Amino acid sequence: MAVVVSGSDGLGGADGDETQAGPRSEARGGGGSPPPLLEHSQNVVTGEGEREYEVSSCGCDCWYCPDCCKRKGYNLRAELVPILTTFRGLMMLTLTIDPELFPTARDAYLYLRKQRGISRLMRELDGLGHLHSRRYFYVVEFQQRTEQAHFHVLVDASHIPKAAIDAAWSRLRPRWAGPVSINRPAFGMTRFSVGTFAGGALHAARYATKYLVKTPEHGWPAWVMGMGKDRRVPRYQTSRGFWQRDTVPSTPTGKTREALPRTYADRLAECGMFSNLFGLTERIDHETGEVQRERAWLARLGLSEDRLRELLPDARAGRLRMTLRAGSVGACIDALRLAVGEPIRVISGLGVAGARP
Repeated sequence: MAVVVSGSDGLGGADGDETQAGPRSEARGGGGSPPPLLEHSQNVVTGEGEREYEVSSCGCDCWYCPDCCKRKGYNLRAELVPILTTFRGLMMLTLTIDPELFPTARDAYLYLRKQRGISRLMRELDGLGHLHSRRYFYVVEFQQRTEQAHFHVLVDASHIPKAAIDAAWSRLRPRWAGPVSINRPAFGMTRFSVGTFAGGALHAARYATKYLVKTPEHGWPAWVMGMGKDRRVPRYQTSRGFWQRDTVPSTPTGKTREALPRTYADRLAECGMFSNLFGLTERIDHETGEVQRERAWLARLGLSEDRLRELLPDARAGRLRMTLRAGSVGACIDALRLAVGEPIRVISGLGVAGARP
């Protein structure tokens, strides 16, 4: 018998209060009135030989997803604020690329990335003494008509001459482009989006991440949706050392998740179609005496978020999490299968689909 002991996460990405799920009186699609397959309890003594597992809904975790980008964007905003408080000045620049220079918007974007264009711009402005530091944070936005990427860049500066930005940005013009045409920029347009942020770091963080927590009404360019498999199009980037984090050596666990190369369109199409299965263990910290719970990924299951929500009808919006107790991984999956009334495929993990360690 598997037992539900928890509910869901809140929208912000942090764990929310545990929400009770009502008992299921019968299996979906089954005849008669069998006993509950997933009994609800908040205080259950684990039976002999039982282990604890967690099933959580699996979004695509993609910045281009209208659902996942909200959680990711708000979490990023919280991380961004304390970093921006260390800037001596805060300005935002907007940088564009002339669409007439390249055959496609994709070519223009890839050229800028290959040339490390924004990094070169910051390096030149710093060399001229216009920056307090070379740290920067930028987000990418796409123009509706031309599908060109343009960049909103937060910089550590109090004053930058517009002529200096124009000159440095113009130097990115490809040599093969020839002379600059009349009434056309050498490489692209530049402007000050915000010369100073009255609300300080919080204002700047909100302004920058507003581009990340929403998707355009006209949708994403087709060339962007076709990327992600071989070449990425990050929605934001930072300078080296921007986060000022100490490097912490990782401790190998011996378990890895398979990384499947997919386009952004593929990832969005799969959002909410799967769940992750984790094994839960408790470890005592011998220095503090505290009991620490650890999660080890076991498998990706063909259990959609909609199906999982049926098992947790009272759960709040956000990522769903359900804790089960069962004698084995196989018994856990069997209980889920009986509860939803249909087979549950093991997509990856466990070595072989249907394995029962």
